Amino acid sequence: MKSIKNRLFVAVVGALLSASAFAYDKNDEQTIRQDIKKMKQAVKEKNGKVVVDMMPEPVLKEMAKMLDLPVADTKKMLVDMTQSMADFEIKMQADLGKIKVYQSKTGRDYVFVPTVTTVSGVAVKGKLFGVKDQGKWSYMSWQERHKNMVKKAYPDIQKLP
Repeated sequence: MKSIKNRLFVAVVGALLSASAFAYDKNDEQTIRQDIKKMKQAVKEKNGKVVVDMMPEPVLKEMAKMLDLPVADTKKMLVDMTQSMADFEIKMQADLGKIKVYQSKTGRDYVFVPTVTTVSGVAVKGKLFGVKDQGKWSYMSWQERHKNMVKKAYPDIQKLP
């Protein structure tokens, strides 16, 4: 009986210690839900500025370097690109039940949320990348070509799909 209690104690302590390794919690989950709701509304209203303002600043800086533009001009270009799609009916759905939570080697939380974006009736599966930087969540649509840019912006993040 004592052996079972000891094993149970070790299992409980191990679970508690491993759970505290991830800083991601219900508050983060609620923030992400609210932010995605805000993004969905912005997409519905064709307000690209809201979506661009929610992008990770370090990634925008890397993008600006690649384009040889100031960050403000890069943001304007991205907003203009979204405005050029104003004639299309765009809907975004996110499956928060299948969110994948990661933590970088420095303890930075980041997530991938499965999405389906429908443009004029054509559905495309994708992912939304979210990263918590200095206590604030930022997001961007994930594409394979963003991998190197994200790694440059966040050198501590190495595990990317």
